[in-house]
Amino acid sequence: MKAISLLLSALICCLPLGCFASKGSYESQQKRIAELEKQNQALMTDLKQLNKALDDRIRALETMKFEVGLLRQEVMRKGEPKTETATTAEQINALIKQIADANADINGIAEKLPALGKGAIVAVIETLKSPDVGYRSRLEKVLSLMPTNEVVPVLNSTLKDKTLRVSSARVLGSIKDKSAVPALAECLTDNDDDFCFEVAQALIKLKDKRGIPVLIDTLKNDDQPKRAMAINTLSELTGQTFDYKHYAPLQEQEESVKKWEEWWMKNGDAFVFPQ
Repeated sequence: MKAISLLLSALICCLPLGCFASKGSYESQQKRIAELEKQNQALMTDLKQLNKALDDRIRALETMKFEVGLLRQEVMRKGEPKTETATTAEQINALIKQIADANADINGIAEKLPALGKGAIVAVIETLKSPDVGYRSRLEKVLSLMPTNEVVPVLNSTLKDKTLRVSSARVLGSIKDKSAVPALAECLTDNDDDFCFEVAQALIKLKDKRGIPVLIDTLKNDDQPKRAMAINTLSELTGQTFDYKHYAPLQEQEESVKKWEEWWMKNGDAFVFPQ
């Protein structure tokens, strides 16, 4: 009891001083808060730069690993006796290597590959694992130009492969073959927002409106380029923007997003794609 009494006495004695200090140091506290916020902003900037540098190095490492894997396969093939299958594989790989060149004849390569069998399609799809964004984009273009009835079934299955599914969704959207819709629609419940966004874009290209709510939800995404793509697509489909500005701070867009959500609730069931 004595200890508690002493503690209460100490607290009571400190109260007036604490109140006085709080009132008297308001300006200095505000100044300190501003300094800390400035330091925090500087640290966040440094952290973003470090993260970017780390991402660049990781991509460079992935590129090297990918190239080493290709070189190892080539060395192993050269040590094997020549067969018709080996010759075909060499022709496929030679064409796929050409796609790595930014000036490659994409249309010409897409015409030659199907003649080399279904293995050509599989080889192109496997090469989509390359960390080189430009290379992947050209590979996707080649796939979109190859026979639909052979490409679509393989891509439907690779939607379940985390290393291939984003590219698979893009190509399926470009091909615009309705047989891809069921496999794509199943992916809308995935936890990966980036993947769901690509799936939604593909579904919309296939005129399946289940992709629209995903784009509306993307308007709340931290990724500004994705917000820009989402509002551009929504605007093309509806002729509306509800004054949404992808470049403005998200907190300023809440009213616009709310209007989009209300619009979909009201018009979603009856929505028809423009001709």
